[in-house]
Amino acid sequence: MPNMSNEIHKQAIEIFENLTHMPQMPLKAIKYDEVLREWLKFAPKKAYDSAGTWLQNRQLFISYGDANSRNIKMEVGAPQGSVLAATLFRIHVHLLPKLLSRFNTHMFADDLAITITGSLEKRFSHNIKDIEQQADFAMKQLEKFSEDVILPVNG
Repeated sequence: MPNMSNEIHKQAIEIFENLTHMPQMPLKAIKYDEVLREWLKFAPKKAYDSAGTWLQNRQLFISYGDANSRNIKMEVGAPQGSVLAATLFRIHVHLLPKLLSRFNTHMFADDLAITITGSLEKRFSHNIKDIEQQADFAMKQLEKFSEDVILPVNG
């Protein structure tokens, strides 16, 4: 007898992997209920219900040694380490590489690397100034993106 939770998980992963067809979303905060509503169009009901359960009525507490904090209601975010969290994050930042298209960017999970290159033809002092200007531009673009999608940047 197949394990239904594994089947639902398998179906959910297939759906997540096919989200590339989604239209260009505006740079704004993406609400989970909107994502789930769109997902319902593609997802089996059981997978949709299971994702909804992950996002609703969640609480956390902090434990240090023998002491525990009070329960704190979580109203934003998805369970860390889940396929759903990674997918929602990917949807949330899907325009970032396009925004930084003049640079060579690499994204993995929630990490971003921006490669800024200089020019062999320029003197070192001019090259440094040019690279600093490019880095400043990249950081301003990243800061604006972060504000537009309400996503703080970790250093």
